[in-house]
Amino acid sequence: MHSVFRFVVLVSYFLLVSFWVSKVIRPRKPGWSRVVPALPVLLLNVFIPTMFHHVEERMLYTTLVFILYWMVPVKVLSYCMNRGVLTIVEDNPFLHIFIIVACPVVPKKHQTSSAKSNVSREKANGGHTQKQQVSPWITAFMKLVLLVFSCYFVVREKDDDSIQRDFWILSMMYATLGVMMELPAALVSNIGLDLEPHFNKPWMARSIMDFWARWNIPTAITLKDICFSPIHEGRLVYDPKAEKLPRSNARTALAAVATFFLSGVLHEMMFWCTTSKIQFLWFFNFAVNGPFSIMERLGHSLFSKVGIKTIPSVITIPLTLGFGMYMNHTFFLGPVLKLTDEPFLAFEDIVSSVPLPESIFSTGKAFGVPGIKGYEQYALLGILYGLGALGY
Repeated sequence: MHSVFRFVVLVSYFLLVSFWVSKVIRPRKPGWSRVVPALPVLLLNVFIPTMFHHVEERMLYTTLVFILYWMVPVKVLSYCMNRGVLTIVEDNPFLHIFIIVACPVVPKKHQTSSAKSNVSREKANGGHTQKQQVSPWITAFMKLVLLVFSCYFVVREKDDDSIQRDFWILSMMYATLGVMMELPAALVSNIGLDLEPHFNKPWMARSIMDFWARWNIPTAITLKDICFSPIHEGRLVYDPKAEKLPRSNARTALAAVATFFLSGVLHEMMFWCTTSKIQFLWFFNFAVNGPFSIMERLGHSLFSKVGIKTIPSVITIPLTLGFGMYMNHTFFLGPVLKLTDEPFLAFEDIVSSVPLPESIFSTGKAFGVPGIKGYEQYALLGILYGLGALGY
């Protein structure tokens, strides 16, 4: 009964926030006049996750912290400045606004009805109907499978401080974020709301900026709305009728550095909320990407001046992923896992909820079939990635 009550309170709160945005904040002029009525939302967000225990319900608690301490405040504050994802759905049915507020998802900038989408796809394909995209229910299920398998391998290798263990944890993060997006996408697939994908082949990234444009796309969009765009445009409140300022490389560089700085602050806040510790490792891991992305752009400019317009992807992709794995192992997952067992406890919670036979993951044999080990893990991961990414 207590769980049902908390669920009702949580849903009621998101309904109230959605109503507040559409009926109280929206009628006001964009700018500080919208920020004032938005303050109660920002304050109440702090208290809602405290209804849940940060240890006994760590996965739910962490998810709510991400939504209520990060996504909702950024979406609402961006809307106050006439920016962001809520401006896309402000004229849509109330249900659409509720979904964007309550879920860690963002709508596509150009919304199209299912009928119009089918016609446009047919015209683009020479009059032939294009193959339909795989159902989000299928992609969500496959990413859920990837999540369970990744957690099993992480728990089994938790004492092994290696890139391999971090690789499985990153796979778990990819699957977790995918499920968080694909399930809402499946639920709203028939109500006329087009959502952005959560990932776009991040393993094909050719630069630091390209990687972060492909990884956790909803979060990247919200950070762009609240930080990058205002600095890049030179104005806090977006006005479509205002004259655009001349393009400035300095302003673009400052916007990139500030956005990654803000990302670092928000990630460090997430770490503190879930572990009650501050180490500044997560902050540094993300903040440093700003200066590195500028150095990367300068490098491309230098190559262009000597006649090298494009660097082959066989070089840029390994360099980009190698840099990411190094930063992850050195500043994100590696040190954090030495400081606290909280992540492993969360992984064990997932493993215990899906009692797969241990023999599947052992180095022995189960019913004459070799257990999964060594590079066979990566073969399995490749298959699950492929199936889980069918709908990206």
